[in-house]
Amino acid sequence: MRSTGKPPARRADSPELRSEQSGFLWGNTEFRHETANAFRLILRGFLAPAAVYYSIIFVLHFFYESGHGLLYLTGLSGTTAVAAILVYWLLRKPSVSLVRVELYSLAIYALIFANILVHHLVHLEVTKLVYFALLTMVVAATGVTLRIVIPVATLSLVTAILLAGQQGPETQAQLAFIAFASSFVATGVAGLMRAAINKEIRARMKVEQMHEAARKAAEIDFLTGLPNRRSFFSRLEARFADAGQGSHLALGLIDLNGFKHINDLYGHVFGDQLLKKVGQRLAEASAGTALVARLGGDEFALLIEQPVSDAALRALGNRICAAVGGTVEIEGSEIAVAAAVGFARRLAHTAEPQMLYEYADFALYRSKHVGGGTVVVFTAEDEAQIDAIKNVEHHLCVGKLDAEMHVEYQPQVLVAENRVVGFEALARWQSPTLGTVAPDVFIRAAERCGVMNRITPILLRKALAEARQWPKDMRLSFNLSARDVVSPESIEQICQVVVESGFAGDRIDFEITETSIMTDFERVRDSLARLRDLGTHIALDDFGVGYSNFQHLDELAIDTLKIDRRFVRNLGSPANPGRVVKTMIEMCTNLGLTCIVEGVETAAELSAVTTAGGAIVQGYHFSRPMRADRVPAFLDRAHFDPGELRDIA
Repeated sequence: MRSTGKPPARRADSPELRSEQSGFLWGNTEFRHETANAFRLILRGFLAPAAVYYSIIFVLHFFYESGHGLLYLTGLSGTTAVAAILVYWLLRKPSVSLVRVELYSLAIYALIFANILVHHLVHLEVTKLVYFALLTMVVAATGVTLRIVIPVATLSLVTAILLAGQQGPETQAQLAFIAFASSFVATGVAGLMRAAINKEIRARMKVEQMHEAARKAAEIDFLTGLPNRRSFFSRLEARFADAGQGSHLALGLIDLNGFKHINDLYGHVFGDQLLKKVGQRLAEASAGTALVARLGGDEFALLIEQPVSDAALRALGNRICAAVGGTVEIEGSEIAVAAAVGFARRLAHTAEPQMLYEYADFALYRSKHVGGGTVVVFTAEDEAQIDAIKNVEHHLCVGKLDAEMHVEYQPQVLVAENRVVGFEALARWQSPTLGTVAPDVFIRAAERCGVMNRITPILLRKALAEARQWPKDMRLSFNLSARDVVSPESIEQICQVVVESGFAGDRIDFEITETSIMTDFERVRDSLARLRDLGTHIALDDFGVGYSNFQHLDELAIDTLKIDRRFVRNLGSPANPGRVVKTMIEMCTNLGLTCIVEGVETAAELSAVTTAGGAIVQGYHFSRPMRADRVPAFLDRAHFDPGELRDIA
């Protein structure tokens, strides 16, 4: 067994642990403070009546004493009354130390002892020797520690016995019995009271320790040991409120690419182990630079509290990507992970912590969109884009989307037969206020503000109604967002639209992206199975761009792969000889999948795709997206040379 370098755990009820806890409590500064505070209150409770008593005695001495007795006794009683009042005032705050409480109590006991002793030296009264026994009881009840109680009580009782000896052996013997009994009573009182006080202090301290442990547990992520979301945002809010330190804050967000799929594939226990290792790597990579926290799931956060430049943030981000990236060995398996990192620095007008978090989240979104291992720092241009997106979100929520949105269509051409085999439906929005809004802008905004479930049925209903006018062999491709395929309610709504349209399900290709698959694989699989029940086909869009996994093709029963434009750009040139595209096309052929090559814009690209074996092609070389009323004219010319088709749209 490999040593962890930690001592073996001890049972909570072990003798050594109990001894350690007891010693800790007695020697602990907090315990001493609590003890001092308890006896501070007890001593104050005694000092108030003592001050009144000796004030009265001070006055009475003027009536019953004379000569030196008057001088000594009034001086002592008056001094004791004043001292009692002064000490009462000095003990008003709980911050008084244990030693000070001891010294204050010793001074009062000494004055009381002096009062009793001088009274008997002036004129001895045997019956009043019992005052020494009373002093012993007072000391036993109010003395802070035994080093005060034992000497004062002993001195008091011994003095009483010696004075009683002046009245003869019999009186001295009687007083000795009284002193003996008093010592027993004082010992019992002192022991019981201190045991009760110490027990109460221990119990209170234990409760406070439990509360502190619970508070810390509430602020620590139990899996990784890092601060949790609550702790992180409490720290962030506190720093924001600090005018000095809060002005130069920076916040980073980290997300693991493909974690959801790893969790689904290997199980949650495996995923938890991965998160623990990632948390350790983050803490090591950020040590001395940033506070690292786990916000939940596979999302981590960094809080940088010292001034830092964009370049320094990118350097930190690259260090984190290098630390997290690569392979992680868990239970004998090696898993490849990559991190996306987004940073945002506090700007002059960043008024709230939530705003800084939103900026960092936007930077993280851009990082994930670009690809794993990329570090993005939020800029002023990004801020303008966020404002624009919020404006779009507002108009999406209040707009009459059924009237404002429409569909345009881009043809998909079977090159070998020079024939259009289908159209991809593309969402368009013409806002009365904003004008024409780019699809990537309003779709992203719709997903953020939760109105995608309104948009998809509207567009699908319109596309199916318009596609019913096409020839019976013409297919319709329709894009589904990540929000659509992870929502059972949205999928049922989509199925209802298909059924009500009367359009044959086997003429529909629903397109999904690899990114949406990674959102929630299990739900996506169930959603696609529900769509296939209607006879529809499933196309995987942007293949090769995201987290490509051939297992998805089989588990999700994919029918069509769409090769992304970025693999086609400059195809046939020395920089892009076309080997990747050719390999993808051959793979589709071997797997029995339909292959559609997107983004073909030039004759050279078309020629290269055709040479590589591409069967169905889509792109500006044939036509830009067109309104539904132009589709018939386009199809009438479909027997022309493909190079001429683009002039019809």
